[in-house]
Amino acid sequence: MPKIDIKDLSVTYLGRKKQTFPALIDLNCSFPNGEVSAVMGESGSGKTTLLRALSNQLDYDGTILSDGVDIRGLTNKERRLAYVQQEFALYPHMSVFDNLAFPLKLERDSYDFITSKVNEMAASLNISYLLTRKPKQLSTGQIQKVCLGRALIKNPDLILLDEPLSNVDARQKEDVLRTIKSMLDLYKVTAIYITHNLKEAIYIASNVYSLENGKIEWVKKSSDLGVVDASFVFDKEGRE
Repeated sequence: MPKIDIKDLSVTYLGRKKQTFPALIDLNCSFPNGEVSAVMGESGSGKTTLLRALSNQLDYDGTILSDGVDIRGLTNKERRLAYVQQEFALYPHMSVFDNLAFPLKLERDSYDFITSKVNEMAASLNISYLLTRKPKQLSTGQIQKVCLGRALIKNPDLILLDEPLSNVDARQKEDVLRTIKSMLDLYKVTAIYITHNLKEAIYIASNVYSLENGKIEWVKKSSDLGVVDASFVFDKEGRE
């Protein structure tokens, strides 16, 4: 799994009146290989912009290196990158099985291989009983588990998670958070997890990065910030 090094990364947006707004300003940091790193900040701090730069969705100044290789111009397939968004991104006409299988079908893998991988992933996520259902028959928590499984099924080198609990029903957030952590620990994938919740960051990640006004304010080991169980991230009603 790659180490991600970011050097002098800057992103500027153009407003309606052609005025410029800096979203990231000469950002420098590294994300360790095979670990979960949480980037924490308020709305407008530049968190999602950082993920968009990492996933080739916008132009930027500076350099992003994956194990020393400049990723500028590489496709996400070449980067071996997966992305779990805030918005649920399942195909509504497909079953859970087919949604999970879709990335493998694009690679023209064999039916037996696809079936084996999907069943393995579903078992890891504890959603085997949902494989024949369509997204409209799922809860928001179940939908996000399927989105996570589809992202991981091709064993990516890097996975980006943009506030994956934001659209999950309140009472299901703790369960989904535990599932995300267990799956990231299982796959040992380099992961960058976006949140605005410090307790969530401490629970999910090995390293916590505080992003404010487009700049990294501090980086700390989560163990230096305290110990948090998922049951303490949200109350019984799913509130922070």
